[in-house]
This record gives sequence, C-alpha cells and structure tokens, in this order.
Amino acid sequence: MLRILNPIKNIRTLRPYLYDALTWRRKVMPRPLAGLLGIGNRPSLPGTLRLPTYDGSGQACHPTVSVFQGKIYMACTPYPYGRDPYENPCLYVRGPDSARWKPVPGVYPLVRPQRPGYEHYSDPCLFQREGKLVLLYRKRERRPSGTVEILYTVSSADGEAWDPPRFLAEGPVDDRLISPAAAGNALFCVEYYGGSSQIVRYALDGLDGLGEKTACGVSGLGQDFFVWHMDCATQPDGAVRGLFMLQKKNVPEIISRLALFTWRPGDGVWSWERDVPESEEEKRAVSFVYKSCFTEDPGRVLCSARDRKGRFFLFEKSI
Repeated sequence: MLRILNPIKNIRTLRPYLYDALTWRRKVMPRPLAGLLGIGNRPSLPGTLRLPTYDGSGQACHPTVSVFQGKIYMACTPYPYGRDPYENPCLYVRGPDSARWKPVPGVYPLVRPQRPGYEHYSDPCLFQREGKLVLLYRKRERRPSGTVEILYTVSSADGEAWDPPRFLAEGPVDDRLISPAAAGNALFCVEYYGGSSQIVRYALDGLDGLGEKTACGVSGLGQDFFVWHMDCATQPDGAVRGLFMLQKKNVPEIISRLALFTWRPGDGVWSWERDVPESEEEKRAVSFVYKSCFTEDPGRVLCSARDRKGRFFLFEKSI
C-alpha cells in the first residue's frame, strides 16, 4: 500500500513505460517532460559522466573521442531506456585540464530525423583527415524495399564551424552496417547478420566515398561470442588496437564483455589481446556493457552500459 501511495517511486519505476506511451505518436518526447523524468535518473558508479543531453534524459551511449587542436572532443548519442528515435549524434568538448564536457554550439544534436519512426541517426565516429576534425555517422532509414544504412560525414577546421553533411556510402538493403571506426586510411565496420557478424575494412583515402572492401578474420574470439561494436586506435608501429564489445550468442538477454584486439596490416586478422575485467562495482551496477571507446589517455577507456534499471550511461575506467 505504501508503494502505491508513493508517486515519486512509482514514476521512477514506470519511466520506461512512460517513454513508450508518451512518444507513441510523436516518436520523441517534449524536452521539458523528458527533463522532468530525468530528475534523479543517473546511475552511481565511479567515473560516471554527467552529461546534458538534448532530450533532457541525461542517458547516452556509443561514445567516440578525438583530440583536436589542444581540445578533447567527444560524440555520443542520447539513448533513454534504449529508445532509437532519440539516438541522434551530439558533440561535446572539454579542455585537457577539465573534466566537464560542454555541448559544441550548433551541433546539439548534429541532425534530427525528418520522419521520426522511419529513420534515425546513430553510431558516430570521430577522426581527423586533411587537417580537419571529422564526424562520421550512420542513418538508418526504412524504405518500402527494406531498411538501409547510409553513412555521412561532417567536418570542421576549428571544431566550431561545421560543414554541411556529406554522403559517404550506402549499404545494401537489410544489411546491418554498424559501428564504423576509422584508423589511419581505413574504416572498419561490423556487418551484423542476426546473431553473427564479421568485420570488414574499407579503404578511406578521402571523404568522397569508400574504397575497396575486404573481410577481416578474428582469432581468439571464442565460439560463444560475436562482435557487436568496436572502436579503433592506431599505434605508433602502424598496428591498430581494437576495443570490441562481444555479445554472447543464442541467449534471451544480452550478455556482453569488452576485449582488446590487435590488427596488423601484414596479416589482416584481428587477434585477441586480453579481456577488459569488470570491477566489483560494475558487476553490481551494470546489466550489460555496450559500445565503448578509447580516450586520449592510452590507459583509460570510456564505456557505455545499461544499468539494472534499464538506463544507459557513460563511465571511464582504467585498462
């Protein structure tokens, strides 16, 4: 009876269902209402980021980080309770001596869907090319013939003024091209096929299109897991280090783990290096770890995860 009479606790418990009900027709919730539901709605875990998201929820996923002209930039996507319509890339910036991320003016979010419910943007990837900071992102669009994945880029010479979006590539119908990660003159992506996946590599000499596509082998993965998301960092010797989110096959709930892999141009195979262990706090708070990324510090990564209450959040940890 006391629980029934406690409206604040009831609202917190019903938040995911309220998102479904209140976004049924509009597909996105009015910001003031999302902000109200977001009050006190943040997990407590060491290293958790406190981000202002354009939708008001404070929940985010799919981070990517790049150091450009002495500042640290991060892109991520709001993801309140895993609702796709909100998943539109946003940019943040901070100085090397600051821990506070601030939204980059004018690209907050970068794009909004013109047809909510039929398209949304996601999977940002920050990198640098030709002296510019580049943000690559994916558009997932529903068409009568099926769903397509389209890649776009936006670039900036100073991190403040951004060029209009440029078309980069379009995948085949119903081909899940996800988690693009740039490294040197290559773009790695995960091709997902309903419970399995493969990593593919595209030549990326410019920003006008993708070059030749080759499939990459993965060793040390284990038969029970497949690659769901990835991030890349080029090493001084030309090798590429990968931070993979591995998902367990054939289970009703998502079971995942983070692992480090290495790719060398000579053999073209991603080789398992080691798993990234969970802390005791993570084991208690995290339902599953999601797409994560390297940071400006080689010894730290920025993780995204869903907690036990269905909330998505970002936190830093040492590796």
